[in-house]
Amino acid sequence: MNGWPQRLLDVTSTYEGLASWIVAVIAVLTGITAILSLVQAKALRFEEARPYVVAGLRRVTPTAVELYIKNYGRTAAYQITVDSAPPLWSLTFPKRFRPPQELPMLAPGDEWSTIWETKAGNRKGLPDRANRFEVKLQYRARVGSKFNGGPRYRPISDSIVIDFQPYLSTTFVDVRPYGDIVKSIEKATTQLRAIAIVGKESPPEANSGRFEWLKKLLSRTK
Repeated sequence: MNGWPQRLLDVTSTYEGLASWIVAVIAVLTGITAILSLVQAKALRFEEARPYVVAGLRRVTPTAVELYIKNYGRTAAYQITVDSAPPLWSLTFPKRFRPPQELPMLAPGDEWSTIWETKAGNRKGLPDRANRFEVKLQYRARVGSKFNGGPRYRPISDSIVIDFQPYLSTTFVDVRPYGDIVKSIEKATTQLRAIAIVGKESPPEANSGRFEWLKKLLSRTK
C-alpha cells in the first residue's frame, strides 16, 4: 500500500504509541500522588495523636516557682529524658534540686514537678545567661506493633526555652473578702487612736526609747 493511505497508517501508529506512553505516564503520576497522599495522611494522624511533652516554669506562690514536665498530647510518652544548656540549677536548693534523668512514662495529661526556687526574685541580680535555659526533651511514642507482637516506637525530640525573666519582677494584688477589709480598717483605726492618745498624754515611758508603754497599749487593741 503506497501513497497517502500508507502515510495515514504511519501517522496513526505513531499517535497510538504516543498515546500509550501518555497513559502510562499519567498512571505513574496518579500512583505517586496516591502514595504521597497516604504518607501525608499518616503523618497528619501521627501529629494529631502523638504525645507533646513540655517543660516549663510555673508559679505556685507569689515568690515560689516550680519546674514541671507535662504531656499535653493524646497518647503516652515513654522514656523521657531532659538535657539542658546550661544545666538546670537552683539558688534555693543547690544540692537537692535534681531534674529527672529519665521518666519511664507520662500518660496524657500527666506531669512531673518539683519546687525550683522558693524566692525566684533572688535570681534578679544574676546574668541573663544564668536565668535562661535551652532544654531538649527526647522521648518515644508508640506507633504500632511489630510482626512479633511487640510495641513499635518512634523517637521524638523537642526543644524548649525556659526563662526566669518574667518571674523576677511581678506585682500581686491581695484580694480579700469585704468582711476582712472592714476588720483591717477597724483595727488600723483603733491603732491610730491609740497613737493619738500617746501623743496627747506623752507619759515618761513613751520617751524612754523602748516604747514599752505603747506596745502594751497596742496589744490591748488587737
